[in-house]
Amino acid sequence: MTEGCMTEGAFQVDKVFKEIEEPNIVSWTSLMVGYAYNGCVKEVMSVYLCLRRDGVYCNENAMATVIRSCGVLVGKMLGYQVLGSVIKSGLDTTVSVANSLISMFGNCDSIEEASCVFDDMKERDTISLNSIITASVRNGYCEKSVEYFSQMCYTHAKTDYITTSALLPVCGSAQNLRWGRGLHGMVVKSGLESNVCVCNSLLSMYSQAGKFEGFDEYMNLVLDDAKEVNIKKKSRKTLGRILLKGDNITLMMNT
Repeated sequence: MTEGCMTEGAFQVDKVFKEIEEPNIVSWTSLMVGYAYNGCVKEVMSVYLCLRRDGVYCNENAMATVIRSCGVLVGKMLGYQVLGSVIKSGLDTTVSVANSLISMFGNCDSIEEASCVFDDMKERDTISLNSIITASVRNGYCEKSVEYFSQMCYTHAKTDYITTSALLPVCGSAQNLRWGRGLHGMVVKSGLESNVCVCNSLLSMYSQAGKFEGFDEYMNLVLDDAKEVNIKKKSRKTLGRILLKGDNITLMMNT
């Protein structure tokens, strides 16, 4: 392994792995997951290439980890090579691998490929929808991201802070603000209004929309715990003028 760029956590992972006398695919997968968790994506790819060279079959978890690493490296061509192996092994139909492919193509600015993977999925979960929404937003397809969110609501898929944090900032324009208010309503109903990422996304959305009527009420309602919410970097002068009134929030998905 290329030890020069490994973190302390990755060194520990490597140390534990070397104590295994006869590692199997589960052991190798755990090693790759450990590397990925510690940000050593190049080591993940190094392990994967060694396994391929030795003819070792990679399971679903291993391939999902490798694909995510390709996305972090923004290695589109490398991703296509991995995709070929995924298709040959039949793992492209599994939810976790498909989710990783969506994220990878999104990070590589290949939204069409990401959409194709999503559309071809026979089964989807919340991560699937979060991945395609995030990919759409990243590549500037704001309307498409709203369409995917509408689909999520229609299928009664559970939304979380990742969904709302990704989508709220693109709802600051006049034509999308009604969606943003609808999202805000869902945020309140789901109890996500105190989440750091969601809170900052709400601030961004209403700031873009120019809704500066008395933000103090929102500050008192949501931002009581300054230690919990990463808001200090924001200008108090700007934030203090935006009001998010819960009683004015209406879910307008069908209007």
